[in-house]
Amino acid sequence: MNRNKRVITGITAGMLLIAFFLPWWKLSSSVSGWELVFRVGGTFRSWWLIIPVTGCVVLYSVLARRAYLLPKKLLFIMPLLAFSAVFLLSLIEDGFSIALPVIKSFVKSSSIGFWLTGIATLALPFCSYSPGPSSKRVLTGTMAAFVIIGFVIPWLNMLGVLSGWNMVFGGAGPPIESPLRFMLLIIPASAAIILGSVLGNLPYLLPRKLLFMLPFLTLVVAFFCALSTADNYLHALAGIGALCLFLLPGFWLMAVGAVALLFLNYSPVRRSPATVEN
Repeated sequence: MNRNKRVITGITAGMLLIAFFLPWWKLSSSVSGWELVFRVGGTFRSWWLIIPVTGCVVLYSVLARRAYLLPKKLLFIMPLLAFSAVFLLSLIEDGFSIALPVIKSFVKSSSIGFWLTGIATLALPFCSYSPGPSSKRVLTGTMAAFVIIGFVIPWLNMLGVLSGWNMVFGGAGPPIESPLRFMLLIIPASAAIILGSVLGNLPYLLPRKLLFMLPFLTLVVAFFCALSTADNYLHALAGIGALCLFLLPGFWLMAVGAVALLFLNYSPVRRSPATVEN
């Protein structure tokens, strides 16, 4: 396993493990995946444990550079199978008319841990394949599309639903007053350049390493800019931590795409060995 792929696999497995203990569900109080198994009822609740156990096994094997305890493709798809099976078996056991509204309510009131778990369970099976030029091209284009789509769908559900686009231009509410809000446009713009280059098999308009770092770097700079406007950094950090509970799939989809692009290095144009890479 090459270094970049090992890092991505380790991060994804770590997300499975950490997200299991973060809030999954917020109604009168927040409920984590752990509490869902051991404190909340449900016939198939123990199946959720497959998710963090798989995360532990994969993360240990990556960090210790040891062979996996099960065939890799089976091991990497187990969290997704468990995730899907709990919902499907609940539908079969209780009947669609009863279980479907409950599942819709669960998803609607779901929180950061649930969405991180869902994203990681979808991403982990891709880590079991060795990407050739074709699959790496598809993965690069998909991650760039994640960033673009995530930017325009809801990020935050607090005093109204806001997306990255709304924060810049308004729509669901007034835009952020600071002119620095336009810096957020670097995120979808850089992803659009990557996606256009991949689809058209064209050279990138900017140096590749810089271009693939821009979405993530912009998020980091925006975070520190938000902190710099606060009178008390500790209070601001606590507020941002609380805000994470209200983040919606759009933000996490964009964040996963931005982080993944850091580790991708797809070149859409074939070059001779003598050609210097940009």
